[in-house]
Amino acid sequence: MGIENISLEGLEIAELQELRDMVTDRIDEIKKENKKRLMEIMEAEAAKLGIPISEILSSGSKSKEPRKTVKAKYRNEHGKEWSGRGPNAPAWVLEHLGVEKIDRQDPEQAKKLEELLVDKD
Repeated sequence: MGIENISLEGLEIAELQELRDMVTDRIDEIKKENKKRLMEIMEAEAAKLGIPISEILSSGSKSKEPRKTVKAKYRNEHGKEWSGRGPNAPAWVLEHLGVEKIDRQDPEQAKKLEELLVDKD
């Protein structure tokens, strides 16, 4: 069946949403089937090479060394801390700044952020 023969004209929103849900469910089913087939292929190939599949799947997935804790750069009066790293500031920082998203180029935000510095040297 070709998709070019399918007409969505005349369908109501509820029908389109139901169709969308059906398509999403079918995509999920196919992905699950494909994943199962791929796993079977990988297990067979690994067995041919004498390597347990669990060894292949676990290699490189986790670092042997624990992540280093980053020292807090900012702290509020309630003891909540933030390292200042990452693209998104925590909600308490945004609330302190009175904004929805931090703008590191905004001098007013920078000044208000300085109020939260742990080491104000």
